[in-house]
Amino acid sequence: EKILAGYDIPELIGYILFTHHAYLENELPRLEELFGEAVLEDGAAHPELLELAPLFKDFKDSMLWHMKEEEKHLFPFFLLMLGGNSPSPALDEEGIQNLIHLFESEDEEIRLDLDRLRNRTRSYHIPEGVGRAYRDLFHGLGLMEFELNRHVRVENQILFPKVLAAEIAMLKLEKDASRTTASAST
Repeated sequence: EKILAGYDIPELIGYILFTHHAYLENELPRLEELFGEAVLEDGAAHPELLELAPLFKDFKDSMLWHMKEEEKHLFPFFLLMLGGNSPSPALDEEGIQNLIHLFESEDEEIRLDLDRLRNRTRSYHIPEGVGRAYRDLFHGLGLMEFELNRHVRVENQILFPKVLAAEIAMLKLEKDASRTTASAST
């Protein structure tokens, strides 16, 4: 993550899309399929799988929706803003902070959903004697949680502060330019 701190905003967005989003877009359906297989193989002996499957589906649906919102709205907005073509010129520093806070809050809700799943699985503890799908599922859930936490850190601790700093710098430049223009016309 130290290397990522040196990336500019478009590079960070590309990294998030092609690393974290691509991973989750492939992994979430795979894990959902493993839930089905695990229920078939071990559901009778481990009825907790039947309770976990809807929790995971809710998490998966929320995560995929959140990523699509970032891809359709948030990231393009950041890129337009950097190009000086803000789709919302009335959005000031506080507006950008509020927008970022909204997505950080969604990140936190998703992490809480994942915490509930981890707690219900006793930190993805794999009982003895379960089948391949159960083992693969819990192993995959643990890896996904690790990756998701990295994803959230990259956004919240690197990307969002850079976007806010860029917006503050642009607002200052605009203010200075308008002062200069006003001074020149008097």
